[in-house]
Amino acid sequence: MLRMFATIVKFMVLGYLALAVQCLVQVQRADSLWRKGLSFAGAALLFGLPIGVVLAWIPNPSPAPTPVEEMTPPAPVHTLTPSHSSRAKVIAVIDGDSLEVQIGTDHIERVRLLGLDAPERGMCFGDESAAGARSLLQEQEVMLEADSQTPNRDKFGRLSRYVRLSDGRLANQLLIEAGYAFEYTYFSPYDHVNEFRAAELQARAQSLGLWGETSCTPVERPEHLPQAIHSTLPANVTAAKVVRIVDGDTVEVSPGGSVRLIGIDTPESGRCY
Repeated sequence: MLRMFATIVKFMVLGYLALAVQCLVQVQRADSLWRKGLSFAGAALLFGLPIGVVLAWIPNPSPAPTPVEEMTPPAPVHTLTPSHSSRAKVIAVIDGDSLEVQIGTDHIERVRLLGLDAPERGMCFGDESAAGARSLLQEQEVMLEADSQTPNRDKFGRLSRYVRLSDGRLANQLLIEAGYAFEYTYFSPYDHVNEFRAAELQARAQSLGLWGETSCTPVERPEHLPQAIHSTLPANVTAAKVVRIVDGDTVEVSPGGSVRLIGIDTPESGRCY
């Protein structure tokens, strides 16, 4: 079967060549220019057709791909780091120490005010603290400034920032001076710690805000609030209450039980002193 097919193909090729040669002979024998041209065109077509088919079967080498420059992905518009100072508009006051701001045209961030703490809603002076922050900051155009010693964000993902008003004053310090908040953080240094502590002493001395005689009872004031203690403790510090003095270097606390003071020794009970 295959041999028969090959034989047929041979005869077809021979017949094709004979036809092409016949066209060339007709070119020589033609008695007019028109007949010569027509015969020559036929011969050219017969000879050129198989060449064109062969060329069409030969694959064209693909051009070498143009090297594409490695594109550096654009940096996120609002990857805010401590190296930034960012303009923002306060769109909501959450409470006395946290805000919601708009940066640019469409970026919303929660901001935790650095260096202070305020009573929560529902606690003594919590509503008044939020109202004071709202009267100072709501809808204001501000500058957000980071601290050189404080993490960029707190454990809730909020930006930790100072908020500077258009007149250059720090809103954080103004809230402490007015008694709407108290100085914070007790166990971690930050850039404005001295100014903020001085602002709290001033508010206390003048009985302003939450330090007022009628604002909160002594046990409700910041030094007794759980948030003023537990939320500022580093990982290796535990809050406790001393319930009994055993001797000069041992106490009992709750929770925790008996505690031996590190780095000292004292005479035992019944001995001299």
